[in-house]
Amino acid sequence: MKNFWKLAKHIFWIALLTLFTQVGGLIYLVFIPLFRLITKRLEIHRGRRWLKLGSFFCFYLIISLSIIPPLAKSLSGRVPLPFSSKHVKPLHWGYFLLNRNYVKPQLKEIVLKTADKLGKAHPGSYVSYLDACFPFKNGYPLLPHISHNDGRKIDLAYFYKQKKSGKELNGKTPAPIGYGSTLEVRKGEVNRPKYCIENGHWNYNFTAKLFPKFPWRNYEFDVKRSRTMVSLFASNPGVGKVFLEPHVKARLGLQGKKLRSAGCHAVRHDDHIHVQL
Repeated sequence: MKNFWKLAKHIFWIALLTLFTQVGGLIYLVFIPLFRLITKRLEIHRGRRWLKLGSFFCFYLIISLSIIPPLAKSLSGRVPLPFSSKHVKPLHWGYFLLNRNYVKPQLKEIVLKTADKLGKAHPGSYVSYLDACFPFKNGYPLLPHISHNDGRKIDLAYFYKQKKSGKELNGKTPAPIGYGSTLEVRKGEVNRPKYCIENGHWNYNFTAKLFPKFPWRNYEFDVKRSRTMVSLFASNPGVGKVFLEPHVKARLGLQGKKLRSAGCHAVRHDDHIHVQL
C-alpha cells in the first residue's frame, strides 16, 4: 500500500506539471532518481522535504532556461518572450517560469517592435504579457484557453492608473495575474458579458471568478495608453486579429476589421487583449 501511494503521488505531480507547464512532468520524471537518493542519504524528514523541493526547482529552472529554448526553436519554431526587457515584461513571473511565454519569431518581433513604439509614445511604459503558448507541439492545449496552441497567439494586459492620483502604472492590474481585471459595462455600451452569462456560457466568466480583483487596489482603466497599444497592434500588417469586448472597443474609440469579439464560447476579453498572427 505504501508503494501504491508513492506511485500515486508521482503520477499526480507529473500530471499537474504537464498540465500547467507542458514540460514539467517530464522534468519531474527525470528527477525521480535524485528524489530517491535524497531520501536515502538524509534522515531528517523535514529537511529532506525542503531539499527535494529546492533541488527540483533548481533542476527545473536550469532545464527551462538552458535546454527548452533551443529545443523549442528547433522542433516547433517557437521562441520565448523575454523575462525582462526595456519595453516587454511578463505581468507575473509565473508566465515565464511555467513556460507559457513561447511564440513564433514573427509574433515576438511584432510584440517587441510594438512595445518600443508604445514606449516612445508614452515614456516609461512597457507592455505586460500574460499567456502566450507552450514551447512544443501544435494543438497541445494551454488551459484554460481554447486557441493558444500554435505559437501564434498572445494575451496582453491593459494599462491602469491610480484612481486618486492619476499616476500611470506598469505591470499592475486590479487582479493579481491580470486575468479577472474586468471592466464594468457603462450605460449605453453593448453589454456582452450580461448576454453571455445569462445564456449559460459558464466558461465566459471563469477567469473573473477564479481571479477576483483586489478591492484595496484603487486602479482605473487607462484609456489613453490602452488605446495606443491596441491601435499599434491592429495597424501592424502581420497581425490578423485582436480580440476585445465591444464595450472596451467603444470606450477606446477604435474601429477596424481586425478588432473583433471572441464571442461567448471564449473567456471574456475586458481584462486583456488577445493578439494573433
